[in-house]
Amino acid sequence: MTSQPRSCSQCRKEVSLASLDAIHGEEAGVWRVTLNGMPAYVCSVGHKRFVSPEFGMQYIEALLSNKYALPAPTGEKRGLLRKRYHCAKCGEQLEPAAAKSARVERKVEIKGGAPFAVEIELPLYRCGGCGAEHLRSSEEITDAVMKASAHAFRSVELSPI
Repeated sequence: MTSQPRSCSQCRKEVSLASLDAIHGEEAGVWRVTLNGMPAYVCSVGHKRFVSPEFGMQYIEALLSNKYALPAPTGEKRGLLRKRYHCAKCGEQLEPAAAKSARVERKVEIKGGAPFAVEIELPLYRCGGCGAEHLRSSEEITDAVMKASAHAFRSVELSPI
């Protein structure tokens, strides 16, 4: 367990552990991540930093370690030059634009801080053949969640050190 820093790395004022209000990040306009009550060290001026230098990596590992229950199956990526997504049930191509979105909620706990909630909003795509709803591939979901989380951290100017 890391020890609490004594002073802010930017202004040298004393820091204390706090839970941040909801912070949001978005990737490609349709992938959204909201972190509620995330722990961070905050000084009296308002500078924020992660609870440890390894927080970002620990966050991603904790978020992805217990695969969250997905609200729909993932589509199959097919094609040699132009990759397209296809229905896992009937094989027809999924519509290129998202029909609606689904939400997944997780509790994440990182050493050095209290548990916090992470809400992930994912686009759902409708099959042109059978009408079933699908998510994109697991790899695309993981990549988008990581990027949206990074945007959320930047939105409140969280510093790793």
